[in-house]
Amino acid sequence: MTGSTVIAVGTAGPGIHAGAGVASRQPTPTLARNDGEAPLVAYDEELADLVRMELGGEPDLSERKMFGGVGLMVSGNLAVGVNGNELMVRVGPDAHDEAVAMEGVRIFDGGARPMRGWVLVDPEVVGDARLTGWIERGRAFAASLPAK
Repeated sequence: MTGSTVIAVGTAGPGIHAGAGVASRQPTPTLARNDGEAPLVAYDEELADLVRMELGGEPDLSERKMFGGVGLMVSGNLAVGVNGNELMVRVGPDAHDEAVAMEGVRIFDGGARPMRGWVLVDPEVVGDARLTGWIERGRAFAASLPAK
């Protein structure tokens, strides 16, 4: 298909949807491109909005596109992010083993190698209520580091 762009529809992951008075997470559509342009949506926007809302009171909060998703920084240090449909959390090397032993948590692999101290949390497994605890955990670790 020379000279054409193929757009594939997939799922970026769960989004937050209300049903019967209870919030549940459902896949959020994403579009991937083969023409070298950035994906139209590379990560779960609704999960990213939840993270932004939770960190909204942080005085030195910034946001940056990274790892094909979005990362939120506290004083210039990455705290949490959204990668695909998962929450990326910087827990630090000392808390790494404890974190990856928890259900729904796995080591973050930035592409080249696994990154000790960084984990991915599956929102479907841990649930929205526990996601806020993970967001706080990442915020606290980033806040413990010297500002950049």
